[in-house]
Amino acid sequence: MRLLMVATALAAVFASSSAFAQHEHHKYCLRTGGGYECAYDTIQQCVAGKHAQADSCMRNFPTRDRH
Repeated sequence: MRLLMVATALAAVFASSSAFAQHEHHKYCLRTGGGYECAYDTIQQCVAGKHAQADSCMRNFPTRDRH
């Protein structure tokens, strides 16, 4: 029983930490044909993440930051 309680507590801690990380605001978005990927802190990271010639990097605004 004690092991189950410890496992549940650890699972809750890890779940809450990953949920918090998903709401981090990143400064740049990669605009692709499928939408926006706002996961970059520098313009260089964004440019390196481009998949196609038509992809472009742009400054992120809080309303666009949806992981």
